Amino acid sequence: MHAQQRIRVEIIEADVQSVFGLIDAAHAATLLGDTRSAQQVLASAEQVYDDIEQRLVKLQDLERAPFLALVAEVRRELDGAYPTA
Repeated sequence: MHAQQRIRVEIIEADVQSVFGLIDAAHAATLLGDTRSAQQVLASAEQVYDDIEQRLVKLQDLERAPFLALVAEVRRELDGAYPTA
């Protein structure tokens, strides 16, 4: 793997961790009754998720494949994180 590709992989890994952290922060805000903050945090998580998808496109198939299930899990967690009225 070339250095540039390795950096992309490392950034994707960090972004995945960031999204999970933001989801946890949104859950905490929701539990505290601060749905406005939860929505703002989730909007940030969506932006990071979009970055992940853009970076995945730049990887070769063999480098992208290990991330597909993880990114699907991130999407499910993110979709389930929105507070219900």
